[in-house]
Formats: sequence, structure tokens, C-alpha cells
Amino acid sequence: VGGLLGNGGGFIYNCFWDIQTSGVTTSDGGQGLNTEQMQNKITYYGWGICGNDGIWTIDEGHDYPHLFWENKTGASITNPAVSEILDGSGEPDNPYLIYNTQQLVFMSFYTCEYDKHYKLMDDIDLSLFEYALFHQALIAPDYRLPFAGCFDGNGHVICNLTIDTAGNETYNLGLFGNIDSSGVIKNVNIVNVIIDGGESSVMLGGLAGMNLGSIENSYASGN
Repeated sequence: VGGLLGNGGGFIYNCFWDIQTSGVTTSDGGQGLNTEQMQNKITYYGWGICGNDGIWTIDEGHDYPHLFWENKTGASITNPAVSEILDGSGEPDNPYLIYNTQQLVFMSFYTCEYDKHYKLMDDIDLSLFEYALFHQALIAPDYRLPFAGCFDGNGHVICNLTIDTAGNETYNLGLFGNIDSSGVIKNVNIVNVIIDGGESSVMLGGLAGMNLGSIENSYASGN
């Protein structure tokens, strides 16, 4: 018995269930959220990017997502462009600039922008994020969508990343789950990272779970 899945070993990504209406707080995959979170459009950023905007609609604060052809009350779950959230263009000489926790989390949703250049402009405290407890890697948890760009921490600190898989089978845990052979991570300091992968998870790292690229002048500390 589980909120989303009773038992299984497949890869579950960006899927949720309502722990309030179901009365179930555990699942063999997915992320349990309360009703308010489940009816918030921000939860589903990542469902409609890469040219698929408009497939999902939501009557925010009143209902859950529906496919557009159901013609339910609500608006399309469209995502603002990265350039609307972050300064810069994502090019090497004009990277996207990340100033706060929300911007870092937004950046993680934009898998189609994982080949761009990013630069951290301030320290980040992930304990301040509304969903402070993550159940998978924050950036690039899916090995099919690895980070292939350049992330320059600019000497700043990212602290208090907590990942707890709740006993579910999960792979490649860390700030970055999967880094492509062309990916570059540099000048990033990870402090007080706590990762609980349970007994079935593999490849745990404070900074990166699986790295095929380049990590330079960076460190991670924690448990």
C-alpha cells in the first residue's frame, strides 16, 4: 500500500500524491504533498517545458491538474522562460545569475536549459525553501536528463540540503544527481548536506551522485 505506488523498483520522477486526502504518508516512489501544495501551479513546473506548454491546466487553489482536452475550469500550466526568472542569457559570457534559494530551485526544473551556463551570486540556504526536504537530487535527478552546462558557484556556499528517500529505491543523490561528460561544476561549496538513502539507494554524494564531467575547486561536507 502506498500513496502513489505500493511496491516496485522502476524510476519515478516528478510525481506526487495528496497525503491529506489519501491519508497515506508513505509510497514506494513519488513525493507526498499536502492539498494546498497539490493545488499550486508551482508544484508542476517541469511538467510542461520543452515545447509542451498547455498540455496541462489547473484551477489553482481549487483543483488538481487536468489534461487540456478535459476542458476543465482553469488555466494552462505554462512556465515562464528562464530569462524571465534569472538575469543573463545562459551563454558563457553572460551566464544566468542565481541570487536566492527560489531561483536555484526554479533552475532545477528547467531540464531543457541544463546545457546553459549559470553563476551563483550569493550564499544559498536550502532549509528556507518551502519543500526543504527533497526525495531525490535537486538538479538533474534523472540520468536521462543530465546536467550538461557549466555551474559556477563563484565561491559561494550552498548549505542545508536534506535528501531523504523515505526508504524508496533511488539512484545518484546529491545537489547534482547526474552530470554529463560535457558538464562543468566549479567553485561550489556544499555545507551540512544530509542524505538518507535508506538501504536500497546507491551513488550518494553531497555535490554529485554521478559525475562524468568536470568538478573543479569545490568541496562538500555533511553526512
